[in-house]
Amino acid sequence: NKGIPALNTFLVFAATMTVPSGFTSDNLPVGITFLGPAYSEPTLLKLAYAYEQATHHRMPPKTAPVLP
Repeated sequence: NKGIPALNTFLVFAATMTVPSGFTSDNLPVGITFLGPAYSEPTLLKLAYAYEQATHHRMPPKTAPVLP
């Protein structure tokens, strides 16, 4: 998919959510996509949040300012 975190799920009425899942050996970001039936966004949000909290793969860019 050329690095674009999108699937043609709108054609089959499915819900998706992509979150960071680490980095390649070249330090390029990689994501994981959760897929569910139509209107399952609340469940996908819970799943994605739990995954992020458990793995801590999400990292701010080095150019992002430090928040107070």
